[in-house]
Amino acid sequence: MNITDIFFYLISLFILITAVLAIHTKSLFRAAVWLLFCLIGVSAFYFWIDFNFIAAIQIVIYVGGIIVIIIFSIFLTGDIGRNMQQISNLKKIGIGASIVLCLAIIAHFLFHQNIPISNLKMDTSMQNIGFLLMDYNLPYLLPFELLSILLLAVVIACIIIVSKHKNQNQ
Repeated sequence: MNITDIFFYLISLFILITAVLAIHTKSLFRAAVWLLFCLIGVSAFYFWIDFNFIAAIQIVIYVGGIIVIIIFSIFLTGDIGRNMQQISNLKKIGIGASIVLCLAIIAHFLFHQNIPISNLKMDTSMQNIGFLLMDYNLPYLLPFELLSILLLAVVIACIIIVSKHKNQNQ
């Protein structure tokens, strides 16, 4: 086991722990903070594989954008101290089945793919990534545009949450 394997396992463990803490905490604010740390761990993976531009985008859009909007909506609604609802047993079974299915799919791809990761060579410069994202002949433009719709949906959802909460208090 070399140092890169150790870094991989440490980042994976960090992401796993923060994701589990985000799911199992009862406080909405703490769940958002643990999700923030989980997304920072994902960006650490991008830095680790030398995709610096994608890592920066991960931090700016998800950590800097969506998490901040979620935290602002929590502050604006005043539900910081309120605990979240308990999950029913039927939902817990569904969540467990989803986790098992996802782990099975991941295990299938890990054990049945013969792609040596270390032999993959990519041009990870900002200019190349920009050209790949904006080229109409490649399938990357649609996810890039859907990301802007996702950010718009988050902003609209936060406005709706705040306006409903203000209407209930009046």
